[in-house]
Amino acid sequence: MDLLRHLPLKRKLTVITVLTSCIALVVACLALGAYEQMNIRHRLVNDLATTAAMTGANSTAGLTFNDPTAVEQTLKSLAAQPRIVRACVYGKDTRPFALYQRTTEKRSLLSPPARRAGHRFTNASLEMFQAITLEGEAIGTIFLETDLEELNASLWRYVVVLGGLLVICS
Repeated sequence: MDLLRHLPLKRKLTVITVLTSCIALVVACLALGAYEQMNIRHRLVNDLATTAAMTGANSTAGLTFNDPTAVEQTLKSLAAQPRIVRACVYGKDTRPFALYQRTTEKRSLLSPPARRAGHRFTNASLEMFQAITLEGEAIGTIFLETDLEELNASLWRYVVVLGGLLVICS
């Protein structure tokens, strides 16, 4: 505060007003950024849940008739969605029934142990397990994993736009 001590009152008021405005603008940008991230994550979860439901529904015949080839063909259709890293359909006994992995993926094709329905974010992906049902009876589980490149790209665009806005407003 020694810097402001020797300034005239008019200049002190100007500095305090500018600092207060900048702090309010930074807080507002941080709040908008957090809200935007929450919305993007929610949308990613909904999109993946829809994909899991459709893929699971298309896998019911293969699970019912114990035809892993048919289920693998269904999982191969996930190649049309480049965000999907890997997928697995588990039978009623929770053992892997059919697997899919994006062709550009370097790691080995291992399926995680089957879990209850739900999703979780990791550092690099969103993982989702969802029950596959036929006439109200659970006949299997589907696992989907998607990368977070879309989330990261959106957040970086948001940071650049808000950073530019902060510089312009300052």
